[in-house]
Amino acid sequence: ELARRAGAERMQAYLRRFDYGNQDISGGIDRFWISSSLSISPEEQIAFLKKFYEGRLPVSQKAVLGVKDILFLESGEGYRWSGKSGACA
Repeated sequence: ELARRAGAERMQAYLRRFDYGNQDISGGIDRFWISSSLSISPEEQIAFLKKFYEGRLPVSQKAVLGVKDILFLESGEGYRWSGKSGACA
């Protein structure tokens, strides 16, 4: 729903600004990231996550902190574990 509201032009612009994978949204505005046209290599994903965790993406600090809170799974002495659930193809 959020992707439809944002629109294809805005979603494409974000992928360009983030330099995220092949930046291909041709699979449909509400499905391009789910086993569709958007793809990213493991190396590109690691580089993206490094930029995210180092605060080097073109988004506000508030947005970064919000996503980090959503991704938080567990912490303990000397560690903080983050992740997300999802399907693996």
